[in-house]
Amino acid sequence: MDDDRTAATRKVLVTGQAQLKDTIVAVNEADLDHYIAKPWDRADLEATVRELLTAYVADMGIDPLPHLAALDQARAMDLIR
Repeated sequence: MDDDRTAATRKVLVTGQAQLKDTIVAVNEADLDHYIAKPWDRADLEATVRELLTAYVADMGIDPLPHLAALDQARAMDLIR
């Protein structure tokens, strides 16, 4: 289902017990931006979320300054310049 209100939303699937076939269906049907299988590394998960959040802020033209702590610092600074 397409919904203009959520079209720019970034989606991450974190799974631990899904079969490969189920995962492929989820990735294709949900138009995922990233897939992380368990056991996941906290730093990797945080980096993925930071990357996708920064891309969202950039794509939506949102002022990154109030969100710097949660964004990729280097890319956010490029957005400010």
